[in-house]
Amino acid sequence: MIGDTLAHVAAEEYKDIIIIAGYDEGKIWCAISNDGGQTSTELVEVGAGDDERPTIRIMTTGEIMVTLTDGGATKSYLSMDWGATFQLLEEV
Repeated sequence: MIGDTLAHVAAEEYKDIIIIAGYDEGKIWCAISNDGGQTSTELVEVGAGDDERPTIRIMTTGEIMVTLTDGGATKSYLSMDWGATFQLLEEV
């Protein structure tokens, strides 16, 4: 099942695609499923993060934004390739 090794999992659905992000061992990870969560891509590291639930937003442009807390700072990461890689956008 998608994301079953992660804690504090957040999920978002877009046109029958499920995108999850969650915490494991000091990092936030992301995976995508095209079959309702039965199978998924390998987990991809988004970035270092606290033991808290991240948020996921799918932008109207198709990009995926994951926002997380790391050491008390809020960080946003953007994927422009459907979750294959993530780039830090800003630190608030």
